[in-house]
Amino acid sequence: MSPIEPNAVPSTLTIPAGTVLEDAARSMTEAQVEEADIVDGSGERIGRLDMRRTISAMVAPSPHRAEAEPDHRSAVASTNLFR
Repeated sequence: MSPIEPNAVPSTLTIPAGTVLEDAARSMTEAQVEEADIVDGSGERIGRLDMRRTISAMVAPSPHRAEAEPDHRSAVASTNLFR
């Protein structure tokens, strides 16, 4: 998840905080969007999730690329939004 820029246009899809990554990816796929806004219980936008980071968080890196690329799973998991 990344922060929402102050002047960002809202995404056409919102996903509640706490949603499992697989469900978020499924929702974005079904809506045919690359990004979704994460909303809290009151519906306020608290972040934005993009498909690339979602997939990166769900898939273990291949052995030959594991050392060359950062682990995006920890970045997404550290937000506590999907636990």
